[in-house]
Amino acid sequence: MKHAVLCLILVLCSSTWAVEISIEPGRRAFYRGESVVLDVTVADVTAATSVQADLSGVTDTIHTAAAAQQSIRFRLPIASIKSGEYEVAVTAGDVRASTTIWLAPRPDADRLMVWLWPHQAYTYSIRPYEKEAEQVVDYWTGIGFNNLAINREIDGDALHFMDYAMRRGATICLKPHGGLYASEFNDIDFDSDPDLKFRIGKDRYARDGKLVNPFHPRIAELHDDKNRRMMATVVHYPQIRTAFFNTEVVDGLGINFNTAGQRMLEETFGTTDVRWKKPDMVRPGVVADDDVNMRVREFRFVHGDGLVRANGRTAAMVHRYRPDILTINDPYRYHSLLDAYPAIDVLGTWTYTNPDPKLMLYVEVLRAACRDGKLPLSTVTMLNYPGELAPTKKWMLMGPGRTAVTTWINLSRAPKIIGYYFSSIFDPFQALNYEEINKGGGTGAEKAETRRCRPAFEMPPATYDQIKSLSQRVFEPYGSLISNLRVKPRRVAVLNSFTARLYGGKHFLLGYYPNLQPMHLYTVLAMAQIPADIVFDQTIERFGLDTYDVLVLPKCEVLSESMVKQIEAFRARGGLVVADQYLGPDLDALRVDFDFDYRRRVKANTIVKNQDFAKWDDHIDPNNTEMVQAEGVTAKVDQAMMESYAAQLRTKLDGQVHRDVDCDNPTVLTNLCEANGVEYLFVINDKRDYDKRLGEYKSVLGKLLPQTATISLARGDVAAYDMLNRKRLEVADGSFTVELDELGGTIIALYPKAIEAMHVFAPATVRRGSTATLAVLMASGQSTALPGLQPLEVTITDAAGARSEYSGHHLARGGYLQLPFHAASNDATGEWSIAVTDLTAGLEASKTFIVD
Repeated sequence: MKHAVLCLILVLCSSTWAVEISIEPGRRAFYRGESVVLDVTVADVTAATSVQADLSGVTDTIHTAAAAQQSIRFRLPIASIKSGEYEVAVTAGDVRASTTIWLAPRPDADRLMVWLWPHQAYTYSIRPYEKEAEQVVDYWTGIGFNNLAINREIDGDALHFMDYAMRRGATICLKPHGGLYASEFNDIDFDSDPDLKFRIGKDRYARDGKLVNPFHPRIAELHDDKNRRMMATVVHYPQIRTAFFNTEVVDGLGINFNTAGQRMLEETFGTTDVRWKKPDMVRPGVVADDDVNMRVREFRFVHGDGLVRANGRTAAMVHRYRPDILTINDPYRYHSLLDAYPAIDVLGTWTYTNPDPKLMLYVEVLRAACRDGKLPLSTVTMLNYPGELAPTKKWMLMGPGRTAVTTWINLSRAPKIIGYYFSSIFDPFQALNYEEINKGGGTGAEKAETRRCRPAFEMPPATYDQIKSLSQRVFEPYGSLISNLRVKPRRVAVLNSFTARLYGGKHFLLGYYPNLQPMHLYTVLAMAQIPADIVFDQTIERFGLDTYDVLVLPKCEVLSESMVKQIEAFRARGGLVVADQYLGPDLDALRVDFDFDYRRRVKANTIVKNQDFAKWDDHIDPNNTEMVQAEGVTAKVDQAMMESYAAQLRTKLDGQVHRDVDCDNPTVLTNLCEANGVEYLFVINDKRDYDKRLGEYKSVLGKLLPQTATISLARGDVAAYDMLNRKRLEVADGSFTVELDELGGTIIALYPKAIEAMHVFAPATVRRGSTATLAVLMASGQSTALPGLQPLEVTITDAAGARSEYSGHHLARGGYLQLPFHAASNDATGEWSIAVTDLTAGLEASKTFIVD
């Protein structure tokens, strides 16, 4: 099957006539309750005495028509049958035609979306394509991913992939055309009009002419047309939930100097001469608000480089057909602006965590950028660059310990979506060299096995096992809870200043991405149990600082005049300002002097070889990069340094910072969330040591060690429950202990009163074909109003002992769950049971009912 099809047609012929079956909208998998239209065409009506259709093994005849009807359309009654595989058969005279459809339960709207970066998506076809597609889906859903991407054109192979994913409970991520690469526009003669290419100077073109001008009307027309055709093909596939734009192309962009770009410059600045100017400094460390360099840089990211225009056009076409699809933009790492991506639903960045998994706290930068209702997606980057973990030119996969810590940091920020990036070289179903792997034939299974044959040293199986364990023990049972929490408001803010990033580049401490610069000091705050929000200049300008008591200024060599005035007003009303040694403006601040520059040398190359790359970025080629001498720092020295900084900060701020939660152990991280009158405390295990795989290089503390954490609460009158262990903890004087292991963390529910009872309700009898309500009530003492959210495991067993599709994990709100239950016409009759386990306190209850 080479091309996308809009309908599935089967034809059976006799000597004189034929029967055609067509299923609209062209797919074979459906959610139960959808409308499925069946078209039947009889080529020679005189040869048939009647036309009948049935759903084999489920019902009797579901449609009968007189022979005179050549074209018949009717709807299949799938709402009344349970999920599974069915044959749809049509008989006309003595000729019978049939096809197969699959029905699947619709995924819970509350579940946590676990997103697989599209490079690990269904990209290639290996014959037989059905087997290949199913292997890909089975593998990744088996690990725990429930949103899989199609990183290719939507052809018949891709449609089969989507159908099979629905059957396995997975949703789909599209990869629309981004509209910036010349390779996407093969029908254009770029030599006919120089304005078609992305020009970044008088005679210079972005990426050597490989990028197009998104402002050009011809490009816009073709861009829209490509995405329009994609969306028209897939609009009726409800399993599509996300659409991803990989905009790493931002690395090679500048201000667009094409016709439209120059017109915008003239309108904005009165000139097209926007070269770097001498900063307009008001006084030392303070730049004027109308400083042209700041204005030009903001112009570039919000308007001038065309990326926002292209992204917005792509998102608009996706939403025109499917407003429910979440559009994802990645990466968000170059600027701290609130308005750069107005059309995008999810702001993402793949996040590097060397030398410390706590750098995943970068999720706070994304949360700051999502004040307008967008969702943050801080993708765990499993990939490690050559020389970081081992003194080799090989790329390395993150180990299981670091995977756990980075994952729990994301979970603790109450996400609705989390993601992982492995790189294609660490994908069991995608080869480094596709042609080499696949020449010579062989089955899909054999080729998939070939792809797995990377050394465990580079690609440890335990990493995939860790994600699977997290899925089974956390994502599935507690994901609906996590995605419905909100982070409790904090009283400390950390400024990620747009101005400081512009004028502080020469002191970059972490790579060369501006938004990463505050993360070392933010890490120390987290180790000192000081919860903090990242804020931008624009956050303060628009919303002020009234909700905060402390403002931390990391790497603020230069600030704008208006920002300095805001900070001085904050200080005058009694706010505490904390700043590091880089602070440029003369502000009244409590100073800290922490040296983070050494952290760039916590890598195997420097430790073992006393060498490092002279320059690093995302596109580094380890075989063709200059090396320089560097003195290495081991991961244990790094950990000790960071712990000493956390202790110093605690000493400076004790008595000046209020903590709802405290722990004097810097290898324990905490974050407090809340919902409906109950607080949910995430406790993360960050006690790590060298592991067997990489320990000899001392480059990373990759092995998680079990430990006991003592937690202190500002309020002690709570009933505390360790949710993953489903037990109540003993609270004495506001303190309790938590056992942490290699899973990496747990969730503590803090209720005002103990959970004492759970009741299950079901009607005595449910007739097949009708809908009833099964209910769960959780109580605290004599009250029936239990606050908070309660994850439940519900197991419904039919009269034949089979597990019903209504079984699974559900979320009670305020102690109450209503579960609609539709008894299918082909469900087993007799006594059914519903058994419920409360995943907070471990309570259990059950009920029986009759289906007839």
